[in-house]
Amino acid sequence: MIAPSCQKRISSLLRRYAVISVIGLGLLAAIALLAVRAASPPRASAGTVSAFRLSPIEAALDPASKATRFSVSVSGAPTDLQPSYNWTIRPDAAGCANQRLFGAADGAAGAYVWHDQGATFVWYWSGGRPCTGTVSVVVENEYQHCTATFNASASTTPGHGPPAVCGLGGYTLPTGVLPVPAGLLRAYAGIGSELERLIRTAGRENARGLAVQVGALGREQQQALARFYPPVWGCPFVRLFEPLAAAAGSLAGAHLTPAAARTAADELRAAAAGVSSCGRTSSATRSAATALAARLVALANSIDTAARGVPSTTRLDAQLRGKAAALTRLLNLRLPPAFGTPYGELVQRVIAESAALASARSAAAAHRLSNAVAALARASKPAGELHRGAVKEQQRVVKIENANG
Repeated sequence: MIAPSCQKRISSLLRRYAVISVIGLGLLAAIALLAVRAASPPRASAGTVSAFRLSPIEAALDPASKATRFSVSVSGAPTDLQPSYNWTIRPDAAGCANQRLFGAADGAAGAYVWHDQGATFVWYWSGGRPCTGTVSVVVENEYQHCTATFNASASTTPGHGPPAVCGLGGYTLPTGVLPVPAGLLRAYAGIGSELERLIRTAGRENARGLAVQVGALGREQQQALARFYPPVWGCPFVRLFEPLAAAAGSLAGAHLTPAAARTAADELRAAAAGVSSCGRTSSATRSAATALAARLVALANSIDTAARGVPSTTRLDAQLRGKAAALTRLLNLRLPPAFGTPYGELVQRVIAESAALASARSAAAAHRLSNAVAALARASKPAGELHRGAVKEQQRVVKIENANG
């Protein structure tokens, strides 16, 4: 989760540049990306593969080996899409790092991760007594991820942990034919229909009521990103998307002065820090995140150079427009597509839609209904592109799955 101080800063940036609506702390905490209990895993769309089920973690003491064994079971996974297992421990004591089990990788906040243990994990004791702390396992294939946890303490070992939580998409694996959630298709269709209705009826709407309805549309778009888009490099989708969108929104703004350029550079560095924090689930994702973060910092430095020594009233629109295009190309190249849409293009479409909706809301609040209608018409173009892109991708996925039996 984003730290409260960082979230507050990002949210203020989003409001300032009308990139996307502010995500509240409660919503961020609730993001599990289609999280449901393992008893009700994500439903596959017609023509796509079935979801698997993950059991709770079961713990059993093994006094002969001076260890505790943790195990899970998976059911319903296709034979050609068996999931991978990533076990993590967060020990309460420094002497419980499980050094006897080879292959550990350092994780965040005193955690240790194993990628090669399969469905059973062994935590060796320290000093002849069971270790305490948190054990978790992420089980995933390219369609789905499930997470189960166990609080290992004197009162709960042995036993069973709580039910697993599952969601759409893999945290670390490629998502070449990830089914588009039906909820996302409905959300985008609903946004498009509501835009068309407001454009037709704006002249008959109460100005205050119109502003409220337009604001609701912006929140629906933001909620679609949070609820339906899959994680990237071990982080919830919006955790990467928010700071990248803030930076891209600054570069797309009007009247780009040296001060605006410096703001954009700072936002890019904040985005780079966020990217770096999300690449810790495997060596491949760590390498990809490190490479993207370095490119973002380099782009930020080049923006600072363009603004250095320039009078404060100078317009840098031409120079920074090129930087905006470079950022879009970088995101398209370095981040995975989101339901068939290149990542950088998704950022630009959300920025365009959100900025137009913000203009429409402001115009409606000021009783300038003709301006509000014009802004709604501008918003309908990127909104339609988002919907059509999701529909096209789902059609492609169904065609691929049907062709492969």
